[in-house]
Formats: sequence, structure tokens, C-alpha cells
Amino acid sequence: MLYHSYRTAINEAELTTLVNAFVASGPASWNTADDTYWNGKAVSRVAEVLALAQQLEMSAATTALLDWLKGELADWLSAERDGSLDHVKYFVYDDDWDTLLGLDEAFYSHALLQDHHFHYGYFIRAAAEVCRIDREVLRARAIRSNARITDTRLRGGSR
Repeated sequence: MLYHSYRTAINEAELTTLVNAFVASGPASWNTADDTYWNGKAVSRVAEVLALAQQLEMSAATTALLDWLKGELADWLSAERDGSLDHVKYFVYDDDWDTLLGLDEAFYSHALLQDHHFHYGYFIRAAAEVCRIDREVLRARAIRSNARITDTRLRGGSR
């Protein structure tokens, strides 16, 4: 993949090529993690490419990225997969600590109750991009997303 310094402008044709290359690499390469940190970074990255694809009016790429991102976020917002209880990739509310926990955790985010603001922030960023493009998702997921947003705000620490 090509990396450009902030001083180098990328023209539309080059950007289209980069988006096409990312999409062509396929969903298996877009995310390889099940924890809140690395999976969060992956969904955030896909959201950024989605924004570019939509801005460049690349309808097939936009649809592919949007559909994948909707599925990935839906998996995190549900504790089941294919009709059975999920063991990874879901959020649960902890009444004792008044916080949201993501499974699997990464970097001791449960044990030390830390880093929720950026682990979950990646998911919020991705959800915001999906909702920007698809207003129906916004209406359907607003309540659950608000719970995650509330948990990421700082309350006297790095929660």
C-alpha cells in the first residue's frame, strides 16, 4: 500500500486506485481480530475507506464496505451469532462497575478498567460513518450506541 506524507496531495485517480485495492483485498484482510482494541482499529479503518468510497461515488465499493461494516457492528451489538450465544465480539454492561465491557478485552481494559475512551471510540467512529450514509441504521441502533458513547466519556480516569 502506498503511504503519502501530509505534504503530498493525492489525486482522485490515485485515491480511487487505493480504495479499489483495499476493497479487492477482501473482508478477511480488513479485520483479523476479535478484541476491542484491534477489532476497533479495523472497523475504524474500514469506516475511513467507506467515507472515501462514498465521496468518490464508488457505489460498488461503498456497498461492499457498508454492508461489511453493518454486519461487524451488529455482531458487536448482539451477544449471539447464528442463533447461539457468542463468546467474543460483544459488549456487556457491568452493573457493579457501572460500565460497558467489550469481549474480548485487550490491554487489560477490564482488569484495570482503562482505555474505554479509545477502544470503544473506534466503534463509535465506525457507527457514525455508517449512520451518516444509512439513516435507517441510525434510527435502529441509536439507543445501544448511546450506551457505548456514555461509557467512553471520562469520569475521573481513563474510562
